[in-house]
Amino acid sequence: MKRHTHNRNNSFLIASTFTGLLLITSTVTRAQDVGLNAWGMEFAPITEQGIDHMAFYPGMSLSFTYEVGPWALSPSLGLEWAADATYWGIMAMLYADHPINDNFGFDIILAAMHDQEGDNWTNAEMFLGAGSGLSWLMNDRAVLTPNVLLYYGLRTNTWALAPGVNLWVSLENE
Repeated sequence: MKRHTHNRNNSFLIASTFTGLLLITSTVTRAQDVGLNAWGMEFAPITEQGIDHMAFYPGMSLSFTYEVGPWALSPSLGLEWAADATYWGIMAMLYADHPINDNFGFDIILAAMHDQEGDNWTNAEMFLGAGSGLSWLMNDRAVLTPNVLLYYGLRTNTWALAPGVNLWVSLENE
């Protein structure tokens, strides 16, 4: 069997390219609202023995929110870090929020999470996730969204459950 070698610079190049493309396309299309997200999520792999704690991840990201018909689409890019397990990485998410009434919305959430321990780029994992949440419009500048996502680890074939909460705050001057 041929051993696959991985160059650390390739991961950095891929992450940098992805970040640059997201930022370039977002600014060209002129976002309606720029926001800062602060979140926390419990990441719990699902095994034959049950669901186990792996790490608690706080994170921060920038997002650009657009209205598309009745939906508000909010792609974001940021960093996550699990101090209790020394994992960290890049998190890209897409929230699609549909209003239920003036104060609440139902969210469909897609996520891609690059995760590694320390500087171990060679064994970094890429998780893809999907789930839903309920957004509460606290005022015209802040939204709180409790949510639950199911993630799949592409390298390790790992399933994980991730309940969490996201606080979005507008950075726009009104």
